[in-house]
Amino acid sequence: MKGRKKHKGFTLVEVLISLVLIGVITAGLLTFFAGSFENILRQRGQNTTNFDIQESFETQLADIKKNGGHGTEVETFTYRVGNNSQSVNVTGQTLSYKDNKVKNIHLFAANAKEIPLDIPNDLQVEIPNAKRYYYVGQSTPGGKVGLKDDQQSSKTRIYTESGWFLSDRSIGNDKPGIVPVGNIGSFGDGIVSQTVFPTMPDDFRQITKQDSGRQITDEMRGRYLTFAARAINSYGRVGNYQEAERIWVMGLPLTGNLRLHTDADLALLKNGNSTTRIPTSEQAYTNTEVRDYFNNTLYGGTIPVLNYYDGTIKQARQLIALDGNTMQFSNHNFNNGYTTSILIGNRQQTGPLLTYKLDNSLTWGLNLESDGRIAVKAVDTTAANNGGQEFVQNIKLDYTKDNSIQVRTSVKNGVLGIEVFVNGQAAYNKTLALRVGQTTHNINNGQIIFGGNTYINEFAVYTQSLSDSNIQKLAEYFRDKYKAS
Repeated sequence: MKGRKKHKGFTLVEVLISLVLIGVITAGLLTFFAGSFENILRQRGQNTTNFDIQESFETQLADIKKNGGHGTEVETFTYRVGNNSQSVNVTGQTLSYKDNKVKNIHLFAANAKEIPLDIPNDLQVEIPNAKRYYYVGQSTPGGKVGLKDDQQSSKTRIYTESGWFLSDRSIGNDKPGIVPVGNIGSFGDGIVSQTVFPTMPDDFRQITKQDSGRQITDEMRGRYLTFAARAINSYGRVGNYQEAERIWVMGLPLTGNLRLHTDADLALLKNGNSTTRIPTSEQAYTNTEVRDYFNNTLYGGTIPVLNYYDGTIKQARQLIALDGNTMQFSNHNFNNGYTTSILIGNRQQTGPLLTYKLDNSLTWGLNLESDGRIAVKAVDTTAANNGGQEFVQNIKLDYTKDNSIQVRTSVKNGVLGIEVFVNGQAAYNKTLALRVGQTTHNINNGQIIFGGNTYINEFAVYTQSLSDSNIQKLAEYFRDKYKAS
């Protein structure tokens, strides 16, 4: 018979030690879980408080945004430009959440429209070497913004954003269109121009954020183009836009083969070594600066210009008031074909509006009658014949409105053909023989003369016989130029 096997077990001491260890571990785990649960409860309470704070501030900020805010507290923010410090005061109120058991939070909220960041004294915005007037097809130089004297350094706590802006405002109801506000002279003491000028940035839209030069396109005609920049300091506060010198884009729709161009809206009053806008006084001023703007050439002598306020379009207008004087332009070769386009103002006129002195013995011209009729007169002294005077049939100008007149000439087989368009419609045509008997007229060095008791707002001369469609474009431009759209 085999003996019984012996089985070893845990002694009482071992069991007691195990129980003690399990108890210690369990107690530690219970303490950990209890602390974690307490932290979760505390965090949930903190989140509730944060949400309450956020809701409270957002409610107050929404009220400030809605009602503008009426805080009277003033906080001063300081920023650096170059080596100098500048400050701006902001009016608002301090929003607070007080809970001594949790936290005290204070937030300064400016009134709905904060005082803009002042333009730093040494912020410089410019278009180097830019002209004041541009035509479609031309290009401007690039814009430039920075600190004067190149003092910007790594310590500077100010930034800028810049770009090109185009005015988007027309007369009457603020819709886009051709706007005759080309006069960009400076204000003089006591001078009231009553000219409608777009304001920056309300009447402008940004067309690019690039600083490079802009190609003048058709959509820019009759509008202001400007390069502008604004300051942004390290607190994120944004300043007003600061413009470079404002550019006027000519409204003239055709620039190909353009010989000269004058727009009376741009005429300025000379004042010593400076110029100012001409007052809206109905008085013709003779100490004026009138230019051929296409060639940037100042006309010699003094040309009388009057400025008046037109209530229909709520806009000041300027007219060259010749009052029996003349404006003469030489060295025109009529063999190449010519087109002269004229916009006369809305008032009664008389006298020789336009004369072509083709050579020393042959002239042709348009005379205006007080009753609105247009007389045509040709004089050829070599044939002892003044050509007589005849009237354009079935046409009478309404002097209470603007009138557009185009004269087109061309040479073919020794004959000069002349056509007259009134407000875009063909009204008259005639031919002049360039060879009479033994005499041949040399018309390669003629003169164009404006005169009479006439009032001219704008004129352009082209070294080309323009097509009917292009003449129509000019007539439409003149028709719409002062239209309160």
